[in-house]
Amino acid sequence: MKRVYFLFLFWALVSLSGCEKDIPADCAEGGAFVKRVDNAIGTVYYDSIQTKYVIRVPNSMDSHDVGYLCALDTKYQQNGLQVKFSGRYYEYYKTLPMYLVGDRNYSLSIETISLH
Repeated sequence: MKRVYFLFLFWALVSLSGCEKDIPADCAEGGAFVKRVDNAIGTVYYDSIQTKYVIRVPNSMDSHDVGYLCALDTKYQQNGLQVKFSGRYYEYYKTLPMYLVGDRNYSLSIETISLH
């Protein structure tokens, strides 16, 4: 009987240790980490197809990092607003129906943000 009890206890511990923190599917942390940015300067836009705000950071004349945000403070929810931010880019989990060639789409988790 003790053996069955210990086997059950072992199984319960193993099962519970595999539980992960629930992360909403729309949040950046749902995808694999890609890179971190510090003091990046970008422009806020609203993507009406994805119904999300994005921050678009130019890399060159025809290349941008586009970070889809889980939540953006209402203070920054303005198309064309220039911001300075630090945060983490993660793989974006959705297939986008349309996007600009040269854009690299990510989920973005903001750590700090301010007007630029």
